[in-house]
Amino acid sequence: MSKTYTVVFERKYTKDLKYIHPSYHKAIFEAAMALGKHPRPEGYLKLKGEENLFRIRVGPYRIIYTIFDDKLIVLVLEIGDRKDVYK
Repeated sequence: MSKTYTVVFERKYTKDLKYIHPSYHKAIFEAAMALGKHPRPEGYLKLKGEENLFRIRVGPYRIIYTIFDDKLIVLVLEIGDRKDVYK
Protein backbone atom coordinates (compact mmCIF):
# COMPACT_ATOMS: atom_id res chain seq x y z
CA MET A 1 0.00 0.00 0.00
CA SER A 2 1.46 3.35 -1.00
CA LYS A 3 1.50 6.37 1.25
CA THR A 4 -0.62 9.38 0.41
CA TYR A 5 0.79 12.79 1.22
CA THR A 6 -1.26 15.84 2.12
CA VAL A 7 -0.64 18.74 -0.27
CA VAL A 8 -0.53 22.12 1.49
CA PHE A 9 -0.30 25.45 -0.34
CA GLU A 10 1.48 28.52 1.01
CA ARG A 11 -0.85 31.50 1.39
CA LYS A 12 0.77 33.26 -1.54
CA TYR A 13 -0.53 30.55 -3.92
CA THR A 14 -3.55 32.64 -4.90
CA LYS A 15 -1.31 35.69 -5.35
CA ASP A 16 1.01 33.67 -7.60
CA LEU A 17 -1.94 32.60 -9.75
CA LYS A 18 -2.67 36.23 -10.67
CA TYR A 19 0.56 36.29 -12.67
CA ILE A 20 -0.10 33.01 -14.48
CA HIS A 21 -2.09 32.76 -17.69
CA PRO A 22 -5.57 31.42 -16.83
CA SER A 23 -5.30 28.59 -19.36
CA TYR A 24 -2.66 26.99 -17.09
CA HIS A 25 -4.54 27.28 -13.76
CA LYS A 26 -6.21 23.87 -13.97
CA ALA A 27 -3.05 22.05 -15.12
CA ILE A 28 -0.99 23.64 -12.34
CA PHE A 29 -3.55 22.76 -9.68
CA GLU A 30 -3.82 19.16 -10.93
CA ALA A 31 -0.03 18.77 -11.05
CA ALA A 32 0.29 20.12 -7.52
CA MET A 33 -2.43 17.82 -6.20
CA ALA A 34 -0.83 14.84 -7.95
CA LEU A 35 2.20 15.38 -5.71
CA GLY A 36 0.08 13.85 -2.94
CA LYS A 37 0.31 10.45 -4.61
CA HIS A 38 3.77 10.84 -6.16
CA PRO A 39 5.85 13.55 -4.44
CA ARG A 40 8.82 12.69 -6.64
CA PRO A 41 7.22 12.32 -10.09
CA GLU A 42 9.05 11.70 -13.33
CA GLY A 43 10.78 14.90 -14.39
CA TYR A 44 11.10 16.43 -10.92
CA LEU A 45 14.41 18.04 -10.01
CA LYS A 46 16.07 18.82 -6.71
CA LEU A 47 17.13 22.47 -6.66
CA LYS A 48 20.88 22.94 -6.46
CA GLY A 49 22.18 24.41 -3.24
CA GLU A 50 18.97 23.67 -1.36
CA GLU A 51 18.49 20.97 1.25
CA ASN A 52 14.93 19.88 0.49
CA LEU A 53 13.51 21.94 -2.40
CA PHE A 54 12.21 20.41 -5.60
CA ARG A 55 10.55 21.61 -8.77
CA ILE A 56 8.26 20.27 -11.44
CA ARG A 57 7.39 21.82 -14.78
CA VAL A 58 3.94 22.70 -16.05
CA GLY A 59 4.47 24.30 -19.45
CA PRO A 60 6.51 27.49 -18.97
CA TYR A 61 5.73 27.51 -15.24
CA ARG A 62 7.43 25.86 -12.28
CA ILE A 63 6.03 24.55 -9.01
CA ILE A 64 8.57 24.80 -6.19
CA TYR A 65 7.86 22.54 -3.22
CA THR A 66 9.34 20.73 -0.27
CA ILE A 67 8.59 17.26 1.07
CA PHE A 68 8.22 16.25 4.70
CA ASP A 69 8.41 12.46 4.49
CA ASP A 70 8.10 12.02 8.26
CA LYS A 71 4.77 13.90 8.32
CA LEU A 72 3.57 12.86 4.84
CA ILE A 73 3.20 16.49 3.72
CA VAL A 74 4.08 18.20 0.44
CA LEU A 75 4.29 21.97 0.92
CA VAL A 76 3.90 23.98 -2.30
CA LEU A 77 5.98 27.11 -1.75
CA GLU A 78 5.86 28.99 -5.01
CA ILE A 79 4.43 28.86 -8.50
CA GLY A 80 5.70 31.06 -11.28
CA ASP A 81 7.24 31.57 -14.67
CA ARG A 82 10.57 29.81 -15.07
CA LYS A 83 12.39 33.12 -15.62
CA ASP A 84 11.17 34.57 -12.31
CA VAL A 85 10.60 31.70 -9.89
CA TYR A 86 14.25 31.01 -9.03
CA LYS A 87 15.07 34.58 -7.98
